[in-house]
Amino acid sequence: MEAIASLRSDPAWASLIQSDTGDGTIAAKNIRALLKTSFPETKFSVRKLHYGTLKVTWEAGPTRDAVCAVTSRFASGTYDAHTDCHGSCLTPWMRVFGHADHIFLSRG
Repeated sequence: MEAIASLRSDPAWASLIQSDTGDGTIAAKNIRALLKTSFPETKFSVRKLHYGTLKVTWEAGPTRDAVCAVTSRFASGTYDAHTDCHGSCLTPWMRVFGHADHIFLSRG
């Protein structure tokens, strides 16, 4: 709980919305804000496809890996191929700034 309290009070993240919802809505808003700050020259589209799934698209600019570095902290879904089971792993970041099960990236 100390990590959560620290994130909530950290001025570096003051511009982000704080919520623990897992439907992707808050995560999408926060991803938009972080992408705009990280890549101000690039226009991104962050859309909620359905419950817990987001799609991030952009035409030019940063690489997929660079965008993934920003968005991956919001992805809570896990998949174990050995047991063919889906799971979820929530970090303190996700509990404060929202999360989505899956985040798909597409650079046009």
